[in-house]
Amino acid sequence: MPDKLRRRFESLTNLLAMPITRLLHYIALIILFGASICGIYRYRRLDKAAKIFSVFICLACIAETTSLIAARVWHNSMPVIAIYSLIEFAMISVYFNYSIDAFRKKNLGIYFAIGGIVLGILDILFLQPLNVFNSYYLFFEGIGIISMSLFSFFRLLLKEEYLVLYKYPHFWFAAILSFFWSVTFLNWGLRDYIYIHHAQSSKMLDVGIYIINILFYAMFACVFILYPKMKTENA
Repeated sequence: MPDKLRRRFESLTNLLAMPITRLLHYIALIILFGASICGIYRYRRLDKAAKIFSVFICLACIAETTSLIAARVWHNSMPVIAIYSLIEFAMISVYFNYSIDAFRKKNLGIYFAIGGIVLGILDILFLQPLNVFNSYYLFFEGIGIISMSLFSFFRLLLKEEYLVLYKYPHFWFAAILSFFWSVTFLNWGLRDYIYIHHAQSSKMLDVGIYIINILFYAMFACVFILYPKMKTENA
């Protein structure tokens, strides 16, 4: 067998032998990278809130890549996750500051971002250091993001008379965020029980979470791709 053909065959064999969770992780990272590219491509046509969301997606891609490298090299990605969690909550709060009219008037999203960063630093200093999974802060982050998403729906419904809601990009950003964090909460609630009482099914839970991540990242990419059309129909 020629060397070139043999190398291709070995690469395919290694890919097929890769654990399904790792393969899905790589696919999710590729989709997230694609969503980042879509956001960058559409950046000039985005409004201020959508531009902030585009930057957030790019930071998420960088954080996921850094976390993967840290896990492979140092076998510990907890510091990356802890630091990124603060950045994630701050960026999403700032996004909602400009996408929710009631927030924009008083800069509430900016205050939430600052408060979230302060709480995150206190959590790292006194409760859960960088090398520990920051479950307390992630719980706070999830509650905060879901609450802001639901309030965003409330404000958008007040504009229903002239707003084509299902064709409005910020409706989809808020919907994706709320569903994503709701599933994350469900994962935290079920994970310990499944790992203890149904260890054989735990792999299916991990596979499901990765598949959901892939779908959510693909949704973000679709919103960026369709943004000009959505914006035109809601002009």
